[in-house]
Amino acid sequence: MAGSGSRKWPVIATVAVLAGLAAGATAVALVGSAQRRDDRAAYLRYERALLPSLREGGRIVQEEMKPSIRELGDGNLSPKMALERAGAWRAQFARILTDVEALDPPGFLAGVEPRWKVAIYAYERTAGVFELAANASGAERSRLLEQVAADGSRADSMFDNAARLMQFHRRRLGLGPTSQLPDPAATEK
Repeated sequence: MAGSGSRKWPVIATVAVLAGLAAGATAVALVGSAQRRDDRAAYLRYERALLPSLREGGRIVQEEMKPSIRELGDGNLSPKMALERAGAWRAQFARILTDVEALDPPGFLAGVEPRWKVAIYAYERTAGVFELAANASGAERSRLLEQVAADGSRADSMFDNAARLMQFHRRRLGLGPTSQLPDPAATEK
């Protein structure tokens, strides 16, 4: 009889170890699920607070800046009006920057704020070069307008770089991409 009990001991020990591992894995999964849920909520709070400012910046770029470059180049926009527009853009981008800096991104998004700031500064500098073009004439104006277009394209790339990080975290958190931001990863495939 003693031999029978000693044979059961390894089986019981194995079952006990497996039960402990299962309980530990379940605890880790539950803690991970709660953390993921908290991360999703934090991400969505940040995104909801951020998007109005970004939409306004996008509207300025698409509906005002890009058409104004063409208009000034074609002579359909007076230098005075171009200077007024550029001054307004710079002020608007300064407000957008203030709004973005006032937000507190979740820890896992810590790298996104510097990316947004770089993009916003780039758009603001683009407006500054547009001012220079408005004060210039002839070949110098044409050269400066080409620089404005190139600077604007670089600012767009910087904006896309920040959006790429946001979209990455949306996917990581199981939220899927949003149409409210560019999705460079989707077009790179």
